[in-house]
Amino acid sequence: MNEYITIKEYEISHLEYLLILHVKTLRDKKGWSQKELSERMGVTSSFVGNVENLNQRHKYSIRHVALLTKAFGFKSQSQLFNFAPPEYDEVILKVENTNIDYIKIKDGKEEKKTRVIKSELLEIIPIKFFKKNQ
Repeated sequence: MNEYITIKEYEISHLEYLLILHVKTLRDKKGWSQKELSERMGVTSSFVGNVENLNQRHKYSIRHVALLTKAFGFKSQSQLFNFAPPEYDEVILKVENTNIDYIKIKDGKEEKKTRVIKSELLEIIPIKFFKKNQ
């Protein structure tokens, strides 16, 4: 297997990114796995893992905010947003991935596949700023 590094950049709302980090912190404090939080929310067992994965495009929606609020036992959604407000409107997450190539045999044919085995956030790059109030 061949191991190599790639650098990827993903655009995301700074607020969405901060919410993902905050939910992960809350989940860790409860000692819950990604699967357990997904089950408490009533979504597919892989959902929270996909949201927390820097290489996936999954995010929490307004519907998920209500599900997260109930899962954590909060009385209102505002308790879920108990973290510092975003400094930027949108950011780019610069991610370093360690990948491996491997061969999968499907229906008697070899297919070359790639799997990310490690991801590390290198940098958060602001791209859109909030307009200043006059």
